Amino acid sequence: MKHIRVSELSKAVTVDELRNETRPPQLAEFCAALQRELRGIKFADHSMSGVVAFYPNDVFALGVLMYADMRDTGDGERMYCVQSNHIVNDKYSEGRPQHNMKMSKNLDVALRNCKKFLRSYTPEMMRAATIREFSSSIHNARADLDDEVGTLRDKLFNSRYGRLPDKLMSELRHMVNSNHMFVDAEFGSTLASYFVKRNELDSLESSGDVVNNIYFVRVGERFGKQSFDVVWAMSPSHMSKDEFVTEHHTTDTLPEWLMERMAVLQMMEPFTFIEGVGASAGDGMFYAVR
Repeated sequence: MKHIRVSELSKAVTVDELRNETRPPQLAEFCAALQRELRGIKFADHSMSGVVAFYPNDVFALGVLMYADMRDTGDGERMYCVQSNHIVNDKYSEGRPQHNMKMSKNLDVALRNCKKFLRSYTPEMMRAATIREFSSSIHNARADLDDEVGTLRDKLFNSRYGRLPDKLMSELRHMVNSNHMFVDAEFGSTLASYFVKRNELDSLESSGDVVNNIYFVRVGERFGKQSFDVVWAMSPSHMSKDEFVTEHHTTDTLPEWLMERMAVLQMMEPFTFIEGVGASAGDGMFYAVR
């Protein structure tokens, strides 16, 4: 099931609004009954037969409610359906909507399914939901830097690819670091930019497996105070959920280096990777490089 961000949902819809729409009336009654069971739950448009269920202060939605016939061998009879990433229905293959769905003809059974499976994401689940985009941000940063280095190299030496003599590059680097006054000022400026970008690319490529050595931070609120949930791997080679450690911090206990990383990343667009710092994942989530 796709991870649905609350910040990206359309305007919330009320039960009365659902009753006045063309969607099945059973959907409105399903939502009304659930609101009596789970205080504070809200709904947003999803499809003609369903709505997204969410808590306003969560990062990700709880799931999707539908009144529809979702069975492969269905006879057209609609059922109360609950879809959530906490559900695994092995009757259907992974990737299909029914794989994360419970279906019932009985409203009471459907409500029990909701109370069991419509749960807020844990910090570990938030990390799992965003780690692929973070990995892509590292790849994109490397690709962009590689392209910048290639463009500057081509401008300087009319050679985008291939290897330039090490002694030549060493001498040129020394001249730039010594503030040498080049006859062609533009050449000197371009050469300085080249070495800056080259250093950044070399540093990024030699940083090892950044994904496995990253600290995921979710900024939230607990008991009226700002809180920080920090998730990190016990070992770079350990990737299963059980091998991660989750720590809960306040502003008084959060390590200073993490606070410094987030101060930089909160000014960046989500999933813009900065070498040695990390990337924001949006909605108060960050990946910080140790």
